[in-house]
Amino acid sequence: MFGLGTTELMLILVIVIVLFGANKLPALGSGIGKAIKGFRSSMKDDEPSAKGDDAPRMTQAAAPQPPVRTPSDEKTTPSA
Repeated sequence: MFGLGTTELMLILVIVIVLFGANKLPALGSGIGKAIKGFRSSMKDDEPSAKGDDAPRMTQAAAPQPPVRTPSDEKTTPSA
């Protein structure tokens, strides 16, 4: 599994227990489980429906802004 052996997994487990403590591990696991469940449900909601609603939605773009004129853009006549 991911190139990790049994000893590496045991070492990771010991480090996690030391960092979080044995009392907080169930809450941590529950939080991770809820996050995965929420992610899966949101992915299911984002799938296109069977009604043919898979066409991309068009959004109206903002009106183009007129170009900004600067003094260097104006034509100047050389003073003689």
